[in-house]
Amino acid sequence: MDYVICLDHLSSAYYHFGFGFFALWNCKEISEIFVLFLMISFGFRFFSSLWFPTNISGIDRSKKVIDAKLNRKSDGKHASVSERKRNCASEVSALRKLVKMERWRADAALAEVERERAATATAAEEAMAMIQRLQREKNSIEMAANQQRRLSEAKHVHDEEVIQSLESLLWSYEEELGLLRQQLGGGVDDSLLCFLP
Repeated sequence: MDYVICLDHLSSAYYHFGFGFFALWNCKEISEIFVLFLMISFGFRFFSSLWFPTNISGIDRSKKVIDAKLNRKSDGKHASVSERKRNCASEVSALRKLVKMERWRADAALAEVERERAATATAAEEAMAMIQRLQREKNSIEMAANQQRRLSEAKHVHDEEVIQSLESLLWSYEEELGLLRQQLGGGVDDSLLCFLP
């Protein structure tokens, strides 16, 4: 009876809106049968793969694996000793070439380091020579400056002594002139005094 009701739902207005499957799923017997069918099919597939190691096409999986292993072993047995020796010889020659290349690279790197060291040593020697030359120039300039300072100080002292002696001489002349004026009594013309020693 429920099946008939489900079919009525499929033909009703729900079908136009895409709810027909939903209405069919609501029928208890149909949903139970569908779930039971799914469980049986998955269970059969699972157990058949465990108990019978064949897939659907009937090819034995274990036989494939064994055949592959046997093929690998037979390939190893059929390979001749000369082929193995050739392979080893080619590997050894490749390794020798690699070692030669690495030695060449190491030698090139050492030569580059040696060139850099020589260039650095030359630059250091040039820098030291320049520093020594600048130090000598600085010392000579300092010596010349000290000598010039001493000369200017000596000249300044001499000039001060000359100025003091001239001032004292001028002062003595002014005293003598004042005494002469007093002795002459002021009637003497100043222009005549210029001729006095």
